[in-house]
Amino acid sequence: MQLKINAQDLRSALITNQLKVFLQPKVNLNNYKTIGYEALLRWQHQEHGLISADQWVKIAEEHNIITPVTLWLLEECLKQITKDVQLSINVSVKSLTLDFAIRLMGIVRAYKYPPEHLTLELTETQKIENYTTITGTLSFLRRQKIRISLDDFGTGYNTLKTLAELEVDEIKIDTTLMQSDTVNSNFILGMVVSLAHEINVDVVCEGIETRHLLDKAKELGVVQGQGYLFARPCPIEVSTAHHKQVKKSA
Repeated sequence: MQLKINAQDLRSALITNQLKVFLQPKVNLNNYKTIGYEALLRWQHQEHGLISADQWVKIAEEHNIITPVTLWLLEECLKQITKDVQLSINVSVKSLTLDFAIRLMGIVRAYKYPPEHLTLELTETQKIENYTTITGTLSFLRRQKIRISLDDFGTGYNTLKTLAELEVDEIKIDTTLMQSDTVNSNFILGMVVSLAHEINVDVVCEGIETRHLLDKAKELGVVQGQGYLFARPCPIEVSTAHHKQVKKSA
């Protein structure tokens, strides 16, 4: 169902705490231990219930709401997670300005969070156009030890051209590419993973929902993954409580 969402509703949601933070584990595929979490936003809408970000992120980008939402998400996470947690957050390429980077680093420093534990996943909803600004911003962030990831790699705008032109630490293989089992798609997938390993870029497989997809990722030599086979996104307070319990019993 196509929801009718406008910018004013989204601004109001941010102000009135209708946005909720969920975390989904990133797992080591060799031992199935959690190695980090991706932060995901949900909108607790009064009429439509819980709405995932993919249904309203384009409105946020078009109306310049995406940057304050992203910074709000980061701060909400750092208020609740412990400093040993590896955290990933989605960042629109529209937010990638030096001003955004400085504000982001201000939040990281305010909470004394190790910058090397933070990964920014560049989302593919917008085509990268101003490469000068974006590459300068990413260079600044990487000098601060922030890690950079290309999200949804293999679909949309995040392609080999993007990988060639931007310095990144990680690519996340898109779910649709993982789930396709044609000869061509499997060949391309294998080439992408091999290329990433050759240039020392980490690979994460998204959308691992079945044992078949897990075996496929491991056969490719991928050692990090996410998906419902391991865990669904949970409210941040549930995930952090579980993390603290696991850490305590370790």
